[in-house]
Amino acid sequence: CSESKTGYSGVTTWARIQLAAVSAEADPFVCEGCEREGRALVTDHASFVLFNVYVPNAGDRPARARLEAKLAFLEALHDRIKTLLAKGRQVIAVGDFNVAAEDRDVHSKIGWGNNLYDSRELSTLHKLLSTCTDTWRHLHPDTTGVYTVWAEKTSARAFNEGL
Repeated sequence: CSESKTGYSGVTTWARIQLAAVSAEADPFVCEGCEREGRALVTDHASFVLFNVYVPNAGDRPARARLEAKLAFLEALHDRIKTLLAKGRQVIAVGDFNVAAEDRDVHSKIGWGNNLYDSRELSTLHKLLSTCTDTWRHLHPDTTGVYTVWAEKTSARAFNEGL
């Protein structure tokens, strides 16, 4: 969890004994605006390295007060993954990336075309996806209507109107 804000953000990784981590590193990225928020945990399991992340939300439009922190986080994640891949390591990245990769990942009622994301958010995510495989899309290339987040205030989950 965050060291600066109690109860704010944070990730955890649980593993069975066979997959127990050889080493673990919390908050492995230095990125302005998201220091010590507990947004990443990197565990080395010998045969692979697992990145468990909770990417900062850019904030509401029009201000997008945390956009720069989000971009810095995604860039730092990409750089660290590229470094490990260049060393021949197997890498898995999981968590909440706080950005949908494609229009089919957003319910039409929410509207991808409503400038849901800044173009820099999308290009930074796509750069990361050019380095890593989106396992869900690889295994389910034609599936639509599957979401991971819904607005709680509008009961959107009951109607599967998510992103």
